[in-house]
Amino acid sequence: MTKRSPIAKDLPDDHRIRCGWGPFSLDESHPFTRACRMHDDFFQARDEGKYTPSRKLVDHMLLQKMLEIAGRSPVMKAQAYLFYGIARTFGGLFW
Repeated sequence: MTKRSPIAKDLPDDHRIRCGWGPFSLDESHPFTRACRMHDDFFQARDEGKYTPSRKLVDHMLLQKMLEIAGRSPVMKAQAYLFYGIARTFGGLFW
């Protein structure tokens, strides 16, 4: 059984595949959706009791994939680091 924070338990599920949660999300058409899908898949696997890498490693993999997608775009690189920071700060509520 997965331990989640009381805050996360009270939040409604967001079944849409995108970066973020609910109103705090990028549109599904955003290029980072591929990276976020991988990240969410690890969270889902953990919820199902399957082995996953640590949250820190999963978040780092998210950053690396977003930076790969960002290429040379400074705006997208900034977004990648922003989302990584959000994942590190708030992801523990859902892990």
